[in-house]
Amino acid sequence: KKLEAQFKAKFGIKHVALASSGSAAIQALLHGLGITSGDKVIVPNFTIFTVAVACRNLGAIPIAVPVPLNDLGYCVDSLSKALEITKPKAVICCHLFGLVQKTIMDVRSLCQANNVPILDDCSQTLLNENCKFLFGDSEHIAASMYYNKLISAGEGGAIFSKSEEVQQ
Repeated sequence: KKLEAQFKAKFGIKHVALASSGSAAIQALLHGLGITSGDKVIVPNFTIFTVAVACRNLGAIPIAVPVPLNDLGYCVDSLSKALEITKPKAVICCHLFGLVQKTIMDVRSLCQANNVPILDDCSQTLLNENCKFLFGDSEHIAASMYYNKLISAGEGGAIFSKSEEVQQ
């Protein structure tokens, strides 16, 4: 409870819960968003495999969308086509190597226009100066606290959400 309170104060987000891992945090948020068996979830094709596993654990179908290796953020045109073709129930954005995706604001606009929630995986960007704005714009954030992350507890994860309904 003390760490959850510190996260709430640090990031100014109302709902925080700890999880056993970053993968468990992603899975819990997907479940909170109502993702169930057969639902499609867009994931980047360059990220840790456990992002797709979190989807599969709920019976959802991860749809890999290519991300350019020069910035590791979704190409807005590719994402737009994937949204149109697959009709996903959620999009997972993975912010890697301490960087926030350069296209994140365009991705947010595109997903909002299509009424598709975004889950931000900030396992590698938590506490990075570039990540601060995500907490102002993002509704749902998952993070890992594995030993090689910016916040390390040896193991564990955190769930951040502006929605009490999703957090439950």
